[in-house]
Amino acid sequence: MSKRGLLFLALAAIMACGDSVSPPMPLALATSYDVTGVYRVLRDGVEPIDSQPFYLLLEELAVNGTSVTGFVRRKGAEDRFALTGSYDVNTGDFIFEPSEATLSSTVTEFVQELGARGADARPTDSIADEAPGFFRSLIGSTVRDGGFLAISRIDNRPGRPDETKIRAELSGVGRVTLRGEAGSVPPNLGVELYRFRLNQRNPVQTIELAAADGSFQAMIDGLEGELFLVRTVRAGVVSEARAVRVTRH
Repeated sequence: MSKRGLLFLALAAIMACGDSVSPPMPLALATSYDVTGVYRVLRDGVEPIDSQPFYLLLEELAVNGTSVTGFVRRKGAEDRFALTGSYDVNTGDFIFEPSEATLSSTVTEFVQELGARGADARPTDSIADEAPGFFRSLIGSTVRDGGFLAISRIDNRPGRPDETKIRAELSGVGRVTLRGEAGSVPPNLGVELYRFRLNQRNPVQTIELAAADGSFQAMIDGLEGELFLVRTVRAGVVSEARAVRVTRH
């Protein structure tokens, strides 16, 4: 991903708190991040035919000058894989070297790209609370390419959405209604909606406000089969994200 793409994702996190937008400042990395993302399945590396959510853990991250090391594993899996890469002290970008791992599924894949940028809407402790980033791997001739939202492990996060209470349904040509029933999210919080399109790696963000009963509704652009990541935000601190797929009525 280009640095412009990384900047887009980092700014999306900052915009969620409603403040004026300024370029993200480089921050120290947290030692671990929970990752929720969406990858596109590209047949022969070109034609997008599907998209799927994925969930990772970045662990024991350590920066030494312009180098970064750590481990990554798929959530729910025991095996983890060592990472070595580079860190840009000016931008907060970190990119790991290509390696083999089982991250997007149980099948071994060649991870061509894995990286992110440390960002924070409320950098009071100088540690990057978020790390929006990118992922690309190769299994045979099929490429899995996507983006993700990563958050550090802290105690005061708002409750994550209950995806079993959220529906994303077509509402006309190119339009989708995202509806969370009562209790789908904590009451009166911001709700971030990230649309992942088949023809783009980076998501498009929309922000709504939950009602007092924890419900919300948004009508936005979207197509059948696309995935949305949904998460809540309170005073600049975001929850884990959950995936919801667009269906017909």
